[in-house]
Amino acid sequence: MHKQRIGLFILFLSFCCPKSLFSQIVSGTPSIGGCAPSNFTFTAPNSSTVHLWNFGDGSPTNNSSSGSHNYISAGTYTCTYTGSTGNFSVVVHVFAKPVPAFTIIQPLNSCVVKTVTLTNQSTASSPISSWQWTYGDGGSATFANGNPHTYGYTLPGTYSVSLKVTDINGCDNLLTQGTVSVFATPTAVIASNPANLSACFPPFTPSFASGVAGPNGATYAWNFGNTQSSTLAIPGTISYTATGSYNVSFTVTANGCSSVDNRVVTISSPTFNAAAPPTICLNAPFTVTVQSNQTFLNWNMGSGLFALVPTSTNPSIYMIGSSFFNTGPKTITVTAGSSPCITTSLVNVNVQQVIANFTASPPY
Repeated sequence: MHKQRIGLFILFLSFCCPKSLFSQIVSGTPSIGGCAPSNFTFTAPNSSTVHLWNFGDGSPTNNSSSGSHNYISAGTYTCTYTGSTGNFSVVVHVFAKPVPAFTIIQPLNSCVVKTVTLTNQSTASSPISSWQWTYGDGGSATFANGNPHTYGYTLPGTYSVSLKVTDINGCDNLLTQGTVSVFATPTAVIASNPANLSACFPPFTPSFASGVAGPNGATYAWNFGNTQSSTLAIPGTISYTATGSYNVSFTVTANGCSSVDNRVVTISSPTFNAAAPPTICLNAPFTVTVQSNQTFLNWNMGSGLFALVPTSTNPSIYMIGSSFFNTGPKTITVTAGSSPCITTSLVNVNVQQVIANFTASPPY
């Protein structure tokens, strides 16, 4: 009974931990297992003086009392012991390791974030229980199935991918393959002199340059919106000879990764006109109508208090909540635009005070 319990315990241990460290061939063990190639230790009964081991895999017999034997190939073998005190046999299960395999599908664009698709193609004689992926950039993931999945690389570098598959017997195998190259996206920044790309009259001759140094091997492409172009990092002065708006586009490309910056050059002669009623009443609000291609207005009412409120129905009409201190001719100075395009309009009004009066001729 005691020997039977020991045999059952060793059997339980061998299936829980099927590694060579725990795989021992002794009397009373009905069967044990391990992953190929697997090294099994063997020990003869203590009282036996003559030993003959037949490991069942075609290898030479062994007459040692103890030692180890390496089963190279997967299979089921019967290890037989013949000794002076008796004979016994043990069934040895050697499980084949799973064979990891996978494919890496990479996008044409290798810029960060670069997302690859990983497809498991592993095979095994026993069901696989886990797939452990290591992506080479510090990231990893373990799945309970072998379905395809994606992974995004967020840092530039060159990486290899590893897959470790483990089957239900605890046998595992590792495969590392692939070269995933990830490149940083360059930065396109337009630097100009002057910084404000606007002028009132042509010709306008700003200069342009790349505001950020590109990486080695970078290429540059400028489109200045006026039929002029350049492939230099610092194209220099560009001449605009007519009024209008011009879209400037700057593209930096390195390792197939591109970045774009855009600016607008505006050459616009200022137009401005302001008009108000020629006569206004003292302490009464009035309106001033502005027509201009400039957006910034500065008002100088001369003397008096005022509040400017663009009307909601027409933003070019300003309601002047004004109280001039006295009657008489007044001049309102309205300045539009900002440097270098500034224009001024003078609005002349006459402030009058209306005094109610009437006469009557009797009799009534």
